[in-house]
Amino acid sequence: MELLTKKEQEKMDEYLSSLNRVEEQVRRNEAWLNVPLKPFSAENIQLDPNPRTVPQDYLRATFDLMVLAFQTDLTRVASYMMAREDGMGFGDSFPKIALGMKKSHHTISHETNWKEWGTFDRWYMEQFTYFIDRLKEVTDESNGRVGYSEYGNLSSRITGVNDHFPAEKGEAMTAVGLLVRMFMGETDPKKSPILKKHGDLMLRTLPEWDPDGFGSDMYYWYYGSYAMYQLGGTHWKKWEAALKKTILENQRKDGDEKGSWDPVGPWGYAGGRVYSTALMALCIEVYFRYGKVAGAR
Repeated sequence: MELLTKKEQEKMDEYLSSLNRVEEQVRRNEAWLNVPLKPFSAENIQLDPNPRTVPQDYLRATFDLMVLAFQTDLTRVASYMMAREDGMGFGDSFPKIALGMKKSHHTISHETNWKEWGTFDRWYMEQFTYFIDRLKEVTDESNGRVGYSEYGNLSSRITGVNDHFPAEKGEAMTAVGLLVRMFMGETDPKKSPILKKHGDLMLRTLPEWDPDGFGSDMYYWYYGSYAMYQLGGTHWKKWEAALKKTILENQRKDGDEKGSWDPVGPWGYAGGRVYSTALMALCIEVYFRYGKVAGAR
C-alpha cells in the first residue's frame, strides 16, 4: 500500500474538511426547522393583491416581502422581474390597468412614442422607489446599520442557521444599503448624512483574514468594497488599505490552488473555492468595474 504524497494529503484534508462543513450545515438546518424566527411585524403586508386589478399593490407586496427577508436575514440576495417583456403574462397589461393606456407594455416597447414609454417607465420607478423607501425604514438612523431584527441590535442572524457567524465582524446589509443609496442618487454625504454613518460603521469591521473564527465574510467585503469605493475619501482609503493587505497576503501561491483563495469564513462551506475566488477577484475589479456615480472624491 503506497503512502499519499504531500499534495494528495492536502487534497484529502481539503475534501474531508469540506465534507465536515457540509455535514455540520445539514445538522444546523435540521435543528433550525423547528426554531421560530426572531420577532418581526408583517401586519401591513398584503398577501393577496390581484395583479390584474391592482398591479401597484401586487408589486409592492413583493417588495415588502423582500424587505422582510433582508431584515430577518433569511437571505442577502434577491432579484425580482416585475413583468415579462415578451408580450406574455399579466404584466403586459400593466400600462392599461395602472395608467389607463390603450396599449400593452410589449406594444409600447416597439414604438417611438416616448411620452407613453416615459410615463410607463416613471410608473415602474415609482414602485422601485417604494422599495428603496421601505429599505430606509429598516435603517438604524442612530448608527447607519441596515439589516437588524430589533432596533439597536447588531446585524440579524437566523437561529440555528447562521447565528454562529459573528455579527460584530460584518455589516453586509449596511454595505448593500450604502451602495443602493448611492446608485439611486444619494451621493452627497453633506445632503444625506446617513451615507457617512454607513461608512463609519463599516470602518469598525474592516476586512481581516480570520479563517478559524468565521470573520472572513467575503460577501460583506464584496459589497463593502463597491460601496466604499463609491463613497470615496477617507472611508475608501482606509477600506482599500485593509482590503489589499487581506487579499494579497492570503492568495494561495502554491500547488493546484495557486491564484485562488481558501473557502474560509461565512458561506465558504457552501460555495467552495470557486465562490471565494470569484468574490475576491470581483473585489480586485472595484477600480474599473463601475465608474463613480458622484465623480472622483
